[in-house]
Amino acid sequence: MMEPRHVICLIVDRLRASALGGYGGSWCETPQLDRLASESLVLDQALADSLTLESLYHGFWQSQSPFRPRSTDVQSTLPGLVSRQGWSTYLLSDEPAVAEHSLAEDFDARECVTTEPTTTSADDWAETQLAHLFAATIDRLDQLRTKSDSPFFLWLHSRAMAGPWDAPYAFRQQLADEEDPDPPREVAVPNRSFSADDDPDLRLGYLQSYHSQVLVLDRCVGTLLDYLRETGLDRQCLVVLLGARGMALGEHGEVGPTGDRLLAPVVQTPWLLRFPDALGAMCRSDRLMIPSDLPCMLLDWLAVRDKFPVADGQSLWPFDHDEPSPARDHVCLHGADDERAIRTLAWQFRTCASSDLQQLFVKPDDRWEMNEISSRCPEIVAGLQAYLTAYEQAVAAGRSDDLPPLAESLLTAPD
Repeated sequence: MMEPRHVICLIVDRLRASALGGYGGSWCETPQLDRLASESLVLDQALADSLTLESLYHGFWQSQSPFRPRSTDVQSTLPGLVSRQGWSTYLLSDEPAVAEHSLAEDFDARECVTTEPTTTSADDWAETQLAHLFAATIDRLDQLRTKSDSPFFLWLHSRAMAGPWDAPYAFRQQLADEEDPDPPREVAVPNRSFSADDDPDLRLGYLQSYHSQVLVLDRCVGTLLDYLRETGLDRQCLVVLLGARGMALGEHGEVGPTGDRLLAPVVQTPWLLRFPDALGAMCRSDRLMIPSDLPCMLLDWLAVRDKFPVADGQSLWPFDHDEPSPARDHVCLHGADDERAIRTLAWQFRTCASSDLQQLFVKPDDRWEMNEISSRCPEIVAGLQAYLTAYEQAVAAGRSDDLPPLAESLLTAPD
């Protein structure tokens, strides 16, 4: 008889892929997250295709593209379908925008964990707001595994780096070199632009503060992994950890939410999937993935995908099959106002009609999009702009299947 297939989805807001050692991050050591990555299928090219939680969660819970008009008739959702198939579904979050999302009503139970506002660093990492949420998570897991005979589906959304940066000040100090100035003590999330006159040490302080929060996250994830092993749930549970959105940390002249642009520091996020039978462990995929793919993958693993009527996403499942489903060759990203972007296998193109902005970057070489080359490739810019416009119009009109494939020149790496 098959053991229960439990699911834990851990969504960490404002977690950049570059913050983790498994994605090449070197700012701080993350041994627990690295341990999770070593046991997981690691997705190297997962992108946030929207920068608002409202839209992202239509992807996570309904597999809807941010370009699709929102329907007033709420169709089947991931939590609703899983609940009807016999799973006990629970939503736990410290973010009201998620706990009160219109689609969250389909969970059997949901809870918004409230914390007191803080303006000072915690004395110990276990006293941070992030640690408080993880402690509540372990309490709920105890209840779910002991009070119900049915498998459970737990969705945990953490504000994380979108909330107070309240890691112990000692964490910031350990990330500073001897010749560095003292790190800042502010815990409010920074939200500003930089000018040429600003002291470069200002950005250094923000980097130290951000990665101190990553150190707290690493310890929290380690506590959760230890709990799963001690209870035996690690042999029954799929654990998914991914970033909802990244965060600008000065690469393009801005830090914090004011830097929410469709650029790699904000849109590229980590996705780790740890299967209970070690499936995919130590494997990596460079397939382009977006939030609407997640429910397709989860429902494939739970063997109930055929009951899900809404699917703008694709599944990587089974990722080790001899003849996997064709990988997509592009994704379109929906920013604020009229900001749009398209990522192909060879290019990242970003545009804003109101400002006549057009930016082009070579992929995957220019990982963090620091070398803009639109003036050197006008034909590529024109082709991607035309396709992006046609795509948005077609999806809005429900005609996305009529779009022609991208030209080969828009998919192949430049010479």
